[in-house]
Order: sequence, then structure tokens, then C-alpha cells
Amino acid sequence: MNKKDSIIDLQKEVHKKLIKKLKELAKPHDLNHGELPLLMKLITEGDKITQKQLLKKLPVSKSTLSKKIDDLTKRGYLRKETDEQDKRLTLICLTDKSKEIEKNIKEIGQQIEKITLDGFSQKEQEELTNYLKRIIKNLENQK
Repeated sequence: MNKKDSIIDLQKEVHKKLIKKLKELAKPHDLNHGELPLLMKLITEGDKITQKQLLKKLPVSKSTLSKKIDDLTKRGYLRKETDEQDKRLTLICLTDKSKEIEKNIKEIGQQIEKITLDGFSQKEQEELTNYLKRIIKNLENQK
């Protein structure tokens, strides 16, 4: 494998192009590429989740997530409410404004996946998924 094809370099290039595409698709909805994954996660997995639970599901730091939640709250896409079962917990919830663009956000997620996997057979998609999961596991288990 030559330097040009190193896995790390290819991963960086994929990440760079993915961010560029996310920016392009998010812009018409007055969102940025970092806010989309947060909203997608709340839409697909259900809202009314704590920030700590959300942090486990997204590849961002605690401070980054906190800033994104605050920004989306100020702009009316999210709201915070106290958990009825445990008053110490604050839940992150979707608002009517975010629910109005839910379909658009889901479509962006589908577009990204379609663009990314264009030309891959179902078997290749499954293999890629398995390889990526193994890489993640390897990195998590490394001490």
C-alpha cells in the first residue's frame, strides 16, 4: 500500500468530503453540519433524553454537545425539561419547530447514505459496516 492509499489518509479524505456534503445539505435549513447529527439522533431514537445519554451516542466532546444544545435551544429547535421521575435530570426534547423539519432531516440522512454507498452491492455495504465496527472496537479496546 502506498502513502496515497493509507487507511488513515483515506479516512481523513472521507471525513472531509462528508463534512462538505453535510454543510451543503444543512445550509438550506439554517443548520450547520454539526447540528444535523444531533437532531438526527433525537429524531431517529426519540427525544426526551439526557445530555449524558446523548453524549454516549454522538462522537463529540461534552463541551461541544453542550454548546450545540444551547445553540439549538436558543433557535427554537430544542427545549430542556426536568425529568418527572428524577428531578435532578434534565431532558433534551424536540420542539414543534424541529418536528416541522423532521422529514427534511431524515431525507438528508438518507441522501448522505445513498451518496456515500452509491455503487456498493448489499454484500459490500454489509462488509464495510462490519469492517468499520471492527475498527471502532479495535480503537476502543486499545490501551
